[in-house]
Amino acid sequence: MKTKQIILLFLIVQNIALAQDKDTLNHKFNKKLTFGGTFQTAWTIIEGKNLPGTYFSKPSVGGILHVEYHPIKYIGLGVGFGYQQKGAGLKTLDVDKTLGNPDSTNRARFRFHCWDIPFYLSFRSPEIKKSGIRLSARIGGAYSINSYTEYVFHSVEDGFHTIKNLSSDYYKNDLNIIGAIGVDINAGNTAIFQLQFFMQNGTKNVFSNSTLFGNAEGYNRAIGFQIGFFY
Repeated sequence: MKTKQIILLFLIVQNIALAQDKDTLNHKFNKKLTFGGTFQTAWTIIEGKNLPGTYFSKPSVGGILHVEYHPIKYIGLGVGFGYQQKGAGLKTLDVDKTLGNPDSTNRARFRFHCWDIPFYLSFRSPEIKKSGIRLSARIGGAYSINSYTEYVFHSVEDGFHTIKNLSSDYYKNDLNIIGAIGVDINAGNTAIFQLQFFMQNGTKNVFSNSTLFGNAEGYNRAIGFQIGFFY
C-alpha cells in the first residue's frame, strides 16, 4: 500500500514540476522550426525627387508564406515568398467639371505587381506574465521582382475605365528594407496568431525610362499591418 502511495505521490509531484517548468505557450513558442503565412494590407506610395507628378498613398494588399528557424530561443532566421502589390495614386487636374470627360482628380493609379522574397532576423520575447501573448519583431530585406506594371484610371460616372501596360517604363526588380513589430498570441494551443505593424522601403529607382522621365527618382514606400498564423 505504501509503495502505491509513494508511486502516486511521485507522479503527482512530477506533473506539478513539469507544469511549473513549462511555458503555457510551449506548444509553439519554443519550437525551433515554424512555418505559416501572413496577409498584408498597406498604404503604398512613390517618394523621391524630381518626380514626374504628384503622388498620393493608395491601399495595397499582399500575402507571404514564411519559414522561421530559431537556433536561439528568442532569436531566429526567417525566409518567405509571396505577392505584394505596390505603387501609388497620381493626382490629375479636373479641368472640365461636367460628366462625360476623362479628366478627374485622384482616379489614376500605378500598380506594381511584385513577387517578394523576404529574408530577415526574427525576434520573440518570453510570454508576458502567462497572458498567452509575447512581443515579436522582424528586420531584414526582401528581394522584389516587379512582374507587371499597370496604369489604371477609373471614372465610372464618366464612362471611362482605362488600363495600360507600362512595364517597359518602370523597374524590374528591387531590394526592400523591411521591418515589423507586434504581438504573437496563443491560438487555442494549436497555432500562433500574429498581428504586426510593418514597413517596406525600396532602394531602387522605379522610373527606368530616362528618355520619358529624365532625372526623376522615385522609391517604393509601404506601411501597414499584417496578420498571420504559424504552426
